[in-house]
Amino acid sequence: MKKKVIKRCSFLILILSIIFVKCSSNGSNENDKINQSLVAYTNLDLIDGISASIKTGQTVLIDVKKGEIIDIFETGSKTNDDDTEEKNMEGKVMMPGLIEGHFHLASTVGDDSSLGKISMENMFKQGITSVRDMAGNGIALTELKTLGSEKNNPYPKIYFSCLVTGIDFISGDDRTTDTAGSGTAGEEAWFITLDDNTDVVQLVQDAKSFGCTALKLYADISSANAKRIIIAAKSLDFPVWSHGTLYKASPWDIEGVHSFSHSDFFNYVTDASIPTYLESNSDGFVEDFNINKINSSEMQSYFDLLKRNNTILDATLSAYSDDQSGEQDITKFTHEVTKSAHLRGVEIGAGSDNFNESVTSNNFLLLNEIKLIKEITGMSEMNALKTATINNAKSIGIDDEYGTIEIGKKADLIILNDNPLENLDNLKSI
Repeated sequence: MKKKVIKRCSFLILILSIIFVKCSSNGSNENDKINQSLVAYTNLDLIDGISASIKTGQTVLIDVKKGEIIDIFETGSKTNDDDTEEKNMEGKVMMPGLIEGHFHLASTVGDDSSLGKISMENMFKQGITSVRDMAGNGIALTELKTLGSEKNNPYPKIYFSCLVTGIDFISGDDRTTDTAGSGTAGEEAWFITLDDNTDVVQLVQDAKSFGCTALKLYADISSANAKRIIIAAKSLDFPVWSHGTLYKASPWDIEGVHSFSHSDFFNYVTDASIPTYLESNSDGFVEDFNINKINSSEMQSYFDLLKRNNTILDATLSAYSDDQSGEQDITKFTHEVTKSAHLRGVEIGAGSDNFNESVTSNNFLLLNEIKLIKEITGMSEMNALKTATINNAKSIGIDDEYGTIEIGKKADLIILNDNPLENLDNLKSI
């Protein structure tokens, strides 16, 4: 690589986002140190995801070849080497790339990845550098994952799950056809049924070999099976993402998962009996969302359990409305229980829980979720940004390399014209 050349990343700096890991080279030779391509972004304001406030007048030094952050210091306090390219970012704000924490790129399209590709392009233009896909067609998702991992491509990285359900879910949900695609529902490495006879270690190994990032526990899973699949995944260092209630397993049965999805499932924390999946999906079934449950000692104890296990609350607040299936007060319940969990110390991840059809270049779904979380919980703008950066990195299990701007981490970053700590809508100023 020639000195002082950033390849396509130079085009992305101010227009889209900086994902230097895409510009890194897999090869190495004896002249790596000589040919090392260093770029110093100087005089910028830095939101690193760690500090309590923005840092002004900073320099971030990046090794483009390795796609890593080499150094961070106050501009002028150190002298850069002669072969380091300097870019003056005065008036600009650098922060970690955004992570969409709950999306479905391939759950309504079978094996076809074309709509997912368009969604990824639009997400990338909004500063979304990673997407956690929460169940879909494995063939399409593999194509999209490959697309997102190729250097120089303007697409976010994709982390997708293996959907784990019971057999009744397959017969009771029309979405299983598209999720299976050309495969067989419940018999694929990306979509598998779980029962008392399942070899859970083999299930995890198959999902891992296929390219899944984690398991997603969805529905029609017993308490015993939920517990043993979580234990198996932990033994193989494989993340588990779970619905908060699994019809029949309760919230208490999913202890230790990386993320708890959907705030309405807190409704079952205090219930002695959980309906089966078929019961919950039957005509006329309506949940009673009792706001008084939230302040109960049992609910507060459950929040403490999530906090102890570093489980991220994937609240999906944008997904709720009071006319949902005739259920009453679902919006009020999800808002209040999310606020209570936050006040108890549970970390929240931002995810829009949306599909390809909803994504356009001007439809900021993730930003809307971030803003709603801030509004409902009362958290600061800084903590609101964390819901779509480090907290979602923790959910995925990539927080050792992504989610904050630190020396040694991947240079997965975006640069903004305006400060999002002053107004979250400034995330649009990429």
